[in-house]
Amino acid sequence: MPFTELPSDYTSQTDDDLAALLDGALEAYRALEIGEESSEEDVTAAEVIAAAVKAVRSEQVVRADALAERRARISALEGLDSDETPEPALDGADETAGTPEPVAAAASPVQRAAARTPAIKHPAPAPAVILASADVPGYATGQELDSIDAAGKAILARMRGLPTTRIGEHFARYGAVMLRRPDFGNLAQTAGSDDLHLLRMASDQKRLPGGSLTAAGGWCAPSETLYDLCQLETVEGILSLPEINVTRGGIRYTSGPDFGDIYAGAGSILTEDQVEAGSPAKTCYEVPCPDFEEVRLEAAYVCVKAGLLTNAAYPELVRRVVEGSVTALAHKTNARILAQMEASASPQIQGADGVDNLTAALGSVAWQAEVMRNYWRLGFNATIDVVIPHWLMPLIRADWALRTGVDLLSVSDAEIRAWFTVRNLNLQQVYDWQALTIGASMTASVPAEAKVMLYPSGTWVKGVSDVISLDAVYDSTGLMSNTYTALFAEEGVLAVQRCGATSVVQVPTCVNGNTGAASITECFVHPGGGSAT
Repeated sequence: MPFTELPSDYTSQTDDDLAALLDGALEAYRALEIGEESSEEDVTAAEVIAAAVKAVRSEQVVRADALAERRARISALEGLDSDETPEPALDGADETAGTPEPVAAAASPVQRAAARTPAIKHPAPAPAVILASADVPGYATGQELDSIDAAGKAILARMRGLPTTRIGEHFARYGAVMLRRPDFGNLAQTAGSDDLHLLRMASDQKRLPGGSLTAAGGWCAPSETLYDLCQLETVEGILSLPEINVTRGGIRYTSGPDFGDIYAGAGSILTEDQVEAGSPAKTCYEVPCPDFEEVRLEAAYVCVKAGLLTNAAYPELVRRVVEGSVTALAHKTNARILAQMEASASPQIQGADGVDNLTAALGSVAWQAEVMRNYWRLGFNATIDVVIPHWLMPLIRADWALRTGVDLLSVSDAEIRAWFTVRNLNLQQVYDWQALTIGASMTASVPAEAKVMLYPSGTWVKGVSDVISLDAVYDSTGLMSNTYTALFAEEGVLAVQRCGATSVVQVPTCVNGNTGAASITECFVHPGGGSAT
């Protein structure tokens, strides 16, 4: 029926006529493209169309409700003409607890008629019914859809009929399918019903087929899913350095005159004879003009992208990756700084010659610290920082435990630290320097040597500058692919030794518990040559 021919009575129209009328009305409405610039004539025509659409939809809903009610009535009559008769009860078969013993009596005509009446089959609970909504092209209002696939096709048909142009700033919602639940019978809530009674009836096991619950083998229930993620990494093992804020991309500095040069060139002692003779001539130390060095910031960054749907459905996964990425960046920055510090030490010093024991080689570390104090005339108790890889600690402990007179079960980290502390050495254990080569089977060989780094405490400084730090970034490019930047952080870092120098001593990692003999026939050989006589 063309839309221009509006019926005076919608109830007299067939379902197909109503569907055709609705399709024509919607097409006419879309052709008008109603908006702020529409003419008064078009707006009036749209109002007429809206009234017709409303009337058609109302009639379709009434017919759908009537159809559902009629189907329910028909379902209630199913099985009425069955020829089945109830089985006669056997003697002693009825043993229901609490039932009094029946009194013998002659069967009345009513009882005999009841015995001949066939048992009425109670229909199984009707499943939910999927019906097509109004305005779905190609489907009558209330038409039953026999599967989920049919419902999907109806939804796609409705979407193809949606307008493709802007229709204002209003939210538009269009129906495609309806899901009608089956009749709940006496479990439906009414105005005068007792809610607690409804709950008891719904949970009564006598309502189940067989009248009771039956224990089945196995757990039956599916395994629980754990969405928490294991996180092992930490930020321990990061080298501790004094930090300064760098705001201009880098720093320029000078170490100034070296004390060794000043000691060699400034000041002298003359005897009385030399003073009277006027020879040699007194010399003055000329203040040198120091050169300035420049160190620029390096950019340490981390970027993590995630799916929008992943973040919505599994936020624990996104958070786990973000936290792990921040920890990974901290350790990579630590490795970079330690490598720069080691590169500044030239040349590296070999530990005591002829010493193949780890504990004995530690004496070389203490000796090198004393060399530094002597060169710069530091205080007797001046602290020298000592940096070792963390894996060297268990080797020291193992060597000490094998030594004579040591309780092999009680060598603690505190005792090892005390060895360094009494020598005015500040011990730092770090990761990311001389990292172990770990295989796929979680095994690693012990390196033949370990490097120990020393420098006057406080001479190395770490410069930092927060360039940019963002938690999440949403951009048009990412939104097109349903992704976003879950983390983007960038930090400027640098490391500089303002004065002094850095030494690296190589020590053997031999663990044998060798203990000094009561009579020592050989002298300890210092790093760089020479022996104590």
